[in-house]
Amino acid sequence: MPGCLIDCLFHGLFLIFIKAWKCINVHFFYQLQEFQTKGASDVEFFSSGSDHFLVFSNSRNNNGETLVHVDVYKWDNTTMLFTPSPWQRLENQGAVAVAVVNIEGVIYLAVANNYNSLLKTYTVQ
Repeated sequence: MPGCLIDCLFHGLFLIFIKAWKCINVHFFYQLQEFQTKGASDVEFFSSGSDHFLVFSNSRNNNGETLVHVDVYKWDNTTMLFTPSPWQRLENQGAVAVAVVNIEGVIYLAVANNYNSLLKTYTVQ
């Protein structure tokens, strides 16, 4: 996915629309795709072999609940877009950051959780 730019737009209280832009040349970008997230605080792009992914760390929904998912979208070479809905959803509690690390050819995803609004605690279980 070379030549892409990710842009965040706030809408409502915590719901955020994320836009992916594709660079046609050095002077022009066009909107490739839009993602609806729940208070996304971070986004990471990574590749594994010939597969490409975007990971969004969602922090909270419009009700203030922090038990929302980290969403992973996979690039579809047929449509030349990321999957329209999350390819995989990972449980988290108020994610504030996400990092993708490649150690000796193995991809690891680290999510910094913050607060569990259901249990009212910062302790991650």
